[in-house]
Amino acid sequence: MTTSPLSGAGCAKHAGVPAVEVCTRCGAFLCAECVEYVEEERPVCASCAAIARAQRTPPALKAAPFLSVMGLIGIVEGFLQRGRLGLVLWALAIPLGFTGLALSIQHGRRLSKHEGLRRPGFGWAVAGRLLGLVHALASVLLAGSFILFLVSRYFRAP
Repeated sequence: MTTSPLSGAGCAKHAGVPAVEVCTRCGAFLCAECVEYVEEERPVCASCAAIARAQRTPPALKAAPFLSVMGLIGIVEGFLQRGRLGLVLWALAIPLGFTGLALSIQHGRRLSKHEGLRRPGFGWAVAGRLLGLVHALASVLLAGSFILFLVSRYFRAP
């Protein structure tokens, strides 16, 4: 018969009360009154819960790479379409991708102020910046090719 690591352990805060969980961040034994759950499954103590909630990845940061990808898809699709539909797709795609880049830069700067190697959301910030930069490069190439097209079409030698 195996014994639970909590058998015989008491709560770190309430003497004589048996522990039901262990804080996944600091390792303190917790009774039913002291335990809090973050991310719907991780048991933590009250002080660690405040830290864990403060370190959550902002939803806008998770959206940044997807906005940049949607902008890239819009640029490619706009390039493949002819006429006004292509121009409308470009007009919608360019601000979408730059919004993703701006969000990743903004939240990445906030993350760089926090200490620690494993900052929540750091990977999202890097992905958003890389995809946003690819989108920016594609937008610049698109604008250049569009200007060359206009120049060649309307300023031809007679």
